[in-house]
Formats: sequence, structure tokens, C-alpha cells
Amino acid sequence: MRVAGERLDVEGLCVLPVHPVTHAAQPRQVAQALLVRVAAGHARDAATSAAADPVAVLALVRREGDIDLHETCTGPSLLLSVGSPSVRRVITVRGLSKRYGVVHAVDDLTFDVEPGAVTGFLGPNGAGKSTTMRMVMGLDRPTAGSATVDGARYVDLPAPLHRVGALLDAGAMHPGRTGRAHLRVAALSNGISRARVDEVIDQVGLEAAASRRIKGYSLGMRQRLGIAAALLGDPAVLLFDEPVNGLDLDGVRWIRSLLRGFADEGRTVLVSSHLMSEVQLIADRVVIIGRGRLIADARTDEVLHGLGGARVRVRSPRAAELEEALTSRGPVERTAPDELEVTGVAATEIGDLAHALGVPLHHLAEVEHSLEQAYLSLTEDSVDHHGRVPVPANGAER
Repeated sequence: MRVAGERLDVEGLCVLPVHPVTHAAQPRQVAQALLVRVAAGHARDAATSAAADPVAVLALVRREGDIDLHETCTGPSLLLSVGSPSVRRVITVRGLSKRYGVVHAVDDLTFDVEPGAVTGFLGPNGAGKSTTMRMVMGLDRPTAGSATVDGARYVDLPAPLHRVGALLDAGAMHPGRTGRAHLRVAALSNGISRARVDEVIDQVGLEAAASRRIKGYSLGMRQRLGIAAALLGDPAVLLFDEPVNGLDLDGVRWIRSLLRGFADEGRTVLVSSHLMSEVQLIADRVVIIGRGRLIADARTDEVLHGLGGARVRVRSPRAAELEEALTSRGPVERTAPDELEVTGVAATEIGDLAHALGVPLHHLAEVEHSLEQAYLSLTEDSVDHHGRVPVPANGAER
């Protein structure tokens, strides 16, 4: 077996996965979607054998979905076709790894980012998000695997600011330059006009500060300047690492609208953030990693659906009594001294039970599933640093 460019040759046959195989697909499910095509119009023994046992063919492919179709086989071929044929992958990460000594910062990571959508890139501190983005941007060299934009490495793109815009580190600016000078240097290196510099300064709201030195900028102002630099070439692909850091409420709302608007225009947007509520508002898909490995890659609504049954939050001064009565009806979690969260029991049933017991209720409402809950559930085994909340001597939480 050998890999030749974007084509995998297996005993003289080209195995071409036309569309990505998702992380959640099981080999047997993938095999059921396998189509066998003999391009030359005749079948070799290997092709016939593979058709009889498609799972064996998948075993020959090093990773599910890690090969893209960029050329047509000239000889007999096996064609894997899984997923929607209309989806174009812009950012492609395949088997990406980065090691620092014995530390695996990124470990065999594979995912795609599609145009016309905001993709949230999530994970605990140290999960490898920033390292992955740096490898996409050619700032770090992978130990193994690849990361490409429209099939090319970032370092091979001519005038890359016209193709890809990124904000990875708002502090990576010369403090002695003015904001306008910083943007003019970047524009000059990519053949971008000074008029465009003025346009992005206006777009990010830095007109009044553009002539000031960057060392006097607040964190929020540096974030805006970094976003302006990313927008200089009016690129179709945008990568933002924690773009709302340091922004005030107005700035957070602005960046939310900006990213959503870019995706609605058909651009490709990859954004990392620790603010799950913000990601839930704008992200169409989420890629979640932990300790450098892929945990989930799915639409946001699919991740939320995976949380399971409906939950109800109830508060009562006699919460312990109500908890005892509810335990036999469904899972009950004490979230505060006077508050419970109940799973799988309707709010009306809880209200009727409380009335029958003579237990007063101060609050009773269904709880909407949140991306934060899904994220915590998915990453609980991938967090390296856990803090503890001190508990008073009487045992009450605070």
C-alpha cells in the first residue's frame, strides 16, 4: 500500500473516498455506503474481492476519510462515497500531530471546515486548539499529517492575506508602531492598498485610535486591530482564536454579528472560544478536541440533542423533602441548597407532586440544553487542571 499525492494505491487499485467519513460512522455503516466502480470497464480479482468485503477495503485505508478526491484514477478503482456530494471542504486537517518532546500537543487529528458556516473549535486549556490553528497557518511545523486551505499549505499560497485571514495572538504586534502603521506594513507585503487599510480601521471601530502607538492599546483594542489585519485582504477563509477576549459587551455583539455575516456570505469561519454561550449563538458546527484528540465533530444541534431527556429546574425551601420523593421517578441533581435539577420528569408532574406533599415551590421551569453542558459532558475526562470549591464546615455549598 502506498500513498501517492492525494491518491491511495492499493495493489494497483485507486481507493478514492469522495466525501468525508464522519468520526461517528462505524466501519459497518460506512461499508453499507460503499460503491464499487471499475473505471476501465473490467474487474480485477482484487476489485472483485474488495466488492465482496467492503469492510476489508476500509481496513486498507489508514484513516477513515483522510484522503480527498482531487484527480481521477486512470485504472480500476474503488470509490468510497459517504455524505453529501455538494459539500466542499475548505480547511482540511488530516492525521495532524504535533509533539514537543514527550508531550503530544496534537495527536492524529482529522476534521474539515466547510464554507458558508461558522465552525466552533472547542476544547479545554491545553487541548491543542491554538497549536492546530498555528499549523493551519504554517506557523508551526507538524510532526505528522497535514493541514491545508483549498488543497494547499498556507506557506504555498501567493499573497495569502487575500485567501486567509487570521487572528491568533493579539499581542503579536510591534508596540512602538501605530495601529495604522501596523496594518500598512501587512498590506504592503500582500499588495493591498492604503485605502483598504482605512476601510478596515473604520470597520473595526478604531478610527480614533489608529494614530496611537499600540503599546497604549487595551486588550480589546488590540483584538480589534488583529481582526482588522485579518480582514485586510477581504479573504474567503477566516480563523479566529478567542476573538472576544478583552472586548466589552458591545464588542462581543459586534464580533458575533461579523462572524455570522461572513458565514452567511458563503465564507469559511473557524473560531475558538471558551464562551460556550457565544459559540452556541453563532456556530453551525462544532469540533471538540481534548488532549490533542478529536472528541466530537458534528452540527451544534446534534451535540445538544446528545444530552438526552428534558430537564426541569425546581427551587424550594424544602428541597431535600422533594428530592427524596422524586428520586424514584428520575435522576435528581442537587445544584444548590434549595435547588434541584430533575431529568426525565415533566414540570407538571413535579408541580403536582409538590402540591400533594404540601411543599412550596419558588421556581419551576424546564431547562434548555446548553452547549456548555454538552461541552462539559464530552470533555470531563480531558481536563488536566481541576479547581475545587471550598465547602464550609456545616456542609452547605456556597
